[in-house]
Amino acid sequence: MRNKIVEFKEQIKDEDSMQVTRDTEELATILREKTHLEDLQNESMKRKDLRQAEDVGSHGDGDHGNRVQQVRQDDPYKHLTPRERMRLRKMQEADRKAQELRFV
Repeated sequence: MRNKIVEFKEQIKDEDSMQVTRDTEELATILREKTHLEDLQNESMKRKDLRQAEDVGSHGDGDHGNRVQQVRQDDPYKHLTPRERMRLRKMQEADRKAQELRFV
């Protein structure tokens, strides 16, 4: 009986340590993805600022048609693939939910 209890405890410890390892690896992966998406977002914002500076410098205030065209071009996620946009959207939603849970 004691041997079975000891074996059971060891089995539970092994399963717990494997679960902790999996969770740690998953968190590390998510953190890398989030960092990568933040880098892409920052790069996108820099490109947007450069395009705006070029547009203002070459067109001045411009007319309404240029402003509409500029709004269409200023999509900060334009260069991201659909999968990256989906991941970014889900990460932002998860961050928002985490913030809500902190305040609840």
